[in-house]
Amino acid sequence: MSIDLDLETICRKLQAEPLFHMSLGSKELFHSNFLAWFITRFPEPAADALGDLTDVTLASSSLRVLREKRDLDLVIELPGRQPIVIENKMFALPDESQLERYTDQAGKEAGHRASLLLLSLTPPGWDNNAYAVGDRTWRYLGYHDLQARLQQQIEAVKSQDRYSGETLVHYCNFIHLLTAFADSVSIQSSSESFELSPKVRDLLQSVRLHDAALKMRAHAVKWELHKRIAHEGINLRAMWLTSGFTNKQSIIEFFMTFRRTSNNEEDAIGWQLQGRQWRLAMVLESLAGRSPEARKRREDVAATSNWFNFGLVEEILPQAKGTGARTRTFLRFDPSFVYQYRLIPGATVQQIVDLGMSYIHEAIAWGSRRADVAVTEQQLQS
Repeated sequence: MSIDLDLETICRKLQAEPLFHMSLGSKELFHSNFLAWFITRFPEPAADALGDLTDVTLASSSLRVLREKRDLDLVIELPGRQPIVIENKMFALPDESQLERYTDQAGKEAGHRASLLLLSLTPPGWDNNAYAVGDRTWRYLGYHDLQARLQQQIEAVKSQDRYSGETLVHYCNFIHLLTAFADSVSIQSSSESFELSPKVRDLLQSVRLHDAALKMRAHAVKWELHKRIAHEGINLRAMWLTSGFTNKQSIIEFFMTFRRTSNNEEDAIGWQLQGRQWRLAMVLESLAGRSPEARKRREDVAATSNWFNFGLVEEILPQAKGTGARTRTFLRFDPSFVYQYRLIPGATVQQIVDLGMSYIHEAIAWGSRRADVAVTEQQLQS
């Protein structure tokens, strides 16, 4: 990354912006609350700023803003307009299952003609910035677009209340800086290292944006994998690919269910990238338990599964040779997760995508042989 100087300026200006510090405790909720305040306090400027995001209707003449209703961040009803539903995901973008749930809730709360908007700092990667869920469509609204819309209303707000106008000036400046931050830490090239440099990491930690940067970069890699999967025509049924943040590290993971019991317990194989650890893993809900005996049964299944083969790691990432590993014994997260790992320091975005796809193909091939390695009824009963 060659953005250190620009990022230093952004971070310095964020440190000087009071609204940034006010937002740190709640982040997304702060922005939802600010928008709700702006709309209810200044309905005419709000209608000018947001009205074209939805259709005209003669059915509504009232102003209403709902917060956190049916898990929806904001439901906005402007006079003479169809409702607007905003899902505010500043750093952590929703996956498809979340959007399906939000779509159902939006229909119940705002009707089926409401405009559905995903508000985020970074594009979600959708074709034409739109994502269809059944006969409904979510559209992406960037914070940069929101800032431009609000910027045009500053004088109108100042004419009603000078302090509120100055607050809106600060908010627009704040959003401008956050957008610049997101652009600076986003993945610019598939050949760059996925890890942040120590200098960038320390700088972001000083303004408490390190976690957000890792979330956004992990989502970008996940989306590259999604595009490769779609291009190759792989059916994701019984599979899941997600990204997130846990234990102060980003995580990207893929799992494929290979067995479901009559009790709806699922057994799955997959991989994770958390920090520098490339993990191969099994989730064995059918053998869940915290006793030494339960752990031994899971490890026995994993040891004979032929899944824990790290040959592809050194093939795709030559720099991984001689790095740390835990491939002789199994690590665990009770009650059902077992794994081994290899360290992959300095892995580029392209290498991670290639490695992820290679192991997705391996998982599919493994699944076709699962009868040879599946958990047996005898193991379930022992």
